Amino acid sequence: MKATLLGTASGLPASDRFGQTIVLTPEDEADSFFILDSGDGASSLLMRHGFDHRNLRGIFISHMHADHHGGFAQVVKTCMHLNKADDLVVLAPEEGIAPLRAYLDASYLFPQLLGFPIRWVSLAECVGQRIALPGGIALEVYPNAHLAWFRERVGQMDAPPRPCTFESYSAVFAQNGHRVIYSGNLHGPKGSDEMEPFVEPCDLLIAELAHVDPVELGRFLAGRAVRHTVVTHFHPKWNGVPDADILALIRQGAGETGLRGEVSLARDGHTFACR
Repeated sequence: MKATLLGTASGLPASDRFGQTIVLTPEDEADSFFILDSGDGASSLLMRHGFDHRNLRGIFISHMHADHHGGFAQVVKTCMHLNKADDLVVLAPEEGIAPLRAYLDASYLFPQLLGFPIRWVSLAECVGQRIALPGGIALEVYPNAHLAWFRERVGQMDAPPRPCTFESYSAVFAQNGHRVIYSGNLHGPKGSDEMEPFVEPCDLLIAELAHVDPVELGRFLAGRAVRHTVVTHFHPKWNGVPDADILALIRQGAGETGLRGEVSLARDGHTFACR
């Protein structure tokens, strides 16, 4: 498998980074691919980097913050215009499926007009299971606490606008003995600790730096069987900070134990393969 990071920004716009959009390509099917979170501009980014919408097999949405699904409807619309025919699997939080379907309907993207079926899969129902995806990839999902602080805020409201389940997920994608782990968004500076139950062994870890502190990420990675960590989803506070300085903070966190694998800071358009 290989991952191409089309957008590496956090939830705030950046002048040199597009919103979080990752393409995962199976080992045995060079033309087919999955999207991990469809940030704004996702459809245009697919075109820019030579990905044919007709070969899109599925979309994984880690949680319902808009920067992780803001480009979803346009991706579906482009698939329709390009006459995609195969099924599209959409794996999303249970609380997001009905709103996403309603948004497609409100955008006149009716199932009868798309020309291809969408198979909706609730991530809540995937927890504790090994899900077979097209292309020979197996998926495991793990809830994380990214939205815990929203639970607290909503709990303080006199009249919450709607029922919320505060779902957020990390994911493991496995194929032919290789494991790609997508952290999604985590909870606070030490959020990487949430991945401890499933992170090892790992060939490619896609880790966020919007909420996690780089020193704490290094501490988490120290001595672990993670061959390559790719850092993405950069908070604006890292704008203008040299990559070498961020990497130094990660190595500082790893301390004397050190890092067993490589660490890379992603830029838009970078591709990383399992090794």
